[in-house]
Amino acid sequence: MIKFFKVLTILYRRNLAKNTLMIVFMVMTNFITMTFVLFAATSNNVLSAINEQYFEHLSVDVSRYSTAATNNELINVKNYERPSLSYMHALMEETDRFTIRPDYTMFFKETKLLLFDKVLPNPLFITYGHTNEGVGINRTFYNEIKKEVALFEDNFTLTFVLDMTVLVNNEVKTIQYEERITPLFIYDEPTYFSTSKLYLPQAFIDRTIGSIFINDGQTLNNYLLNINNDHELANLRLRCHFNNKAQLALFTKIVADSSDNDNGVEISADHLQKVASFHALYDYLYILGVILFIFIIVGSVVIYIVIAHTALLANLKQMALLSVLGAKRSDLYVLYVSLLTFNFVLGLSGVLIVKPFLKGLQNMLLHFLHLRLQIDITLQPFLLIIFGNYLFLISIITIIFLFNMRRPLLYLLIDA
Repeated sequence: MIKFFKVLTILYRRNLAKNTLMIVFMVMTNFITMTFVLFAATSNNVLSAINEQYFEHLSVDVSRYSTAATNNELINVKNYERPSLSYMHALMEETDRFTIRPDYTMFFKETKLLLFDKVLPNPLFITYGHTNEGVGINRTFYNEIKKEVALFEDNFTLTFVLDMTVLVNNEVKTIQYEERITPLFIYDEPTYFSTSKLYLPQAFIDRTIGSIFINDGQTLNNYLLNINNDHELANLRLRCHFNNKAQLALFTKIVADSSDNDNGVEISADHLQKVASFHALYDYLYILGVILFIFIIVGSVVIYIVIAHTALLANLKQMALLSVLGAKRSDLYVLYVSLLTFNFVLGLSGVLIVKPFLKGLQNMLLHFLHLRLQIDITLQPFLLIIFGNYLFLISIITIIFLFNMRRPLLYLLIDA
């Protein structure tokens, strides 16, 4: 055994440059393969995690749609209206109870936010109902406020002013409301296409503008829920707040199964548009990754074959001498395989550096995009990659060895 390792060491040093080159390409191939496998295997989990990082991820807008034909067979018109309360209550029988409220977008458009008597650019007003953490803003809106007003501390009070006229039973009504609100938190949502947002608890809306009496003792909340579904103030949708992500997922599945191209229910929200955009980007990167992965694998295979073949040719004379000294072909094969297996073991460092690379990538995404992604390396793909690569390498080595050893060993010594 000691003699075997001495011979192995001598032969390995004779082709040190080729072996080093092979190790470098093995490190690169293993690293890229492991990274690509993790990228493909965790795509669904990553997209789900991004969705949950939006503060309002359990609140969505729900609309009904129907498709009408036109004179042009290639063009159809999609008409939207607010779904009926009876339909939404029927869905509750399948998903358990969730909160249904009218959409206040039309009123938020007429709202002004003031800070130190300065009118601020209106953010996107987001109502939420899964928790009651009070009024809050996102980091984008906070930075926008600092551009408009010199803030010396994070505690400040905004003045919420609503001044709007609406037509109620053919009578013009003026709705005026003013409230001082203090943001209790600043939320760091993903900065990917982030817009300024003001988070308002549904309880705040119900208590303030929703409780304004506008029609024979009827509050604005009740009035908006009972107007015709195609009324302008209905804004073609309802605002729904779910209790947990499982309930929202079940609701989404039921709606998707009962909808088609002609009629159905559509779920929308600002954060869903961002996630869909990120999903499209992710798919594009996946396609580029596949193309890059194929090129790298093909290139690495060619390099493996060339290096393995030249390594055998370089040691051909020594192997012929060993065969004269009594070594069998099986012994020469074991020696040849051992030389390249050593390279393979060193090349596994390409897999080992994936974890610190992913850790650095996660920290970078958190710092620059506020994306909190947790990508764990499981044992199964790790072992599959190692086993697959080694099996492939052994196959190449065997073919090359059999091809070069097809003649009698005596001719190998003469040719050498």
